[in-house]
Amino acid sequence: MNTKQLASHIISLLLQHTIAVTWKDGTSGRAWVKTRRVRLRPVRTQKTYAVALHEIGHIVGDQPKARLAREAAAWEWAMRNALKWTRITHATMQRCLQSYMDAAQRKRYKPSPRASRLLVSKFGQEDT
Repeated sequence: MNTKQLASHIISLLLQHTIAVTWKDGTSGRAWVKTRRVRLRPVRTQKTYAVALHEIGHIVGDQPKARLAREAAAWEWAMRNALKWTRITHATMQRCLQSYMDAAQRKRYKPSPRASRLLVSKFGQEDT
């Protein structure tokens, strides 16, 4: 799967789900659920593809109340809707989840079994 195909897939999902996008290099992804907007890096790698899917997942996927559960739900949506879930996209998900878990621990948020399960998952266990 080449990056042109991955970028086209993200654009088609944005159009399909009527999500406004701001493309910005050098920034992290962000989703605004109520206004159906995302800020994304241009899709040039499997990592930026994974993050773009995740941000779209915040808008069109499951929306649990707890912060960590919302992050996990967006990653689950990303896995289910990826053209292909690879070792690189899986590792990207796990790095992001680890950063959320670390921040949650510092802020004393409630732990999320859903996020913990994804964090320790092996590539292929969650493959859809």
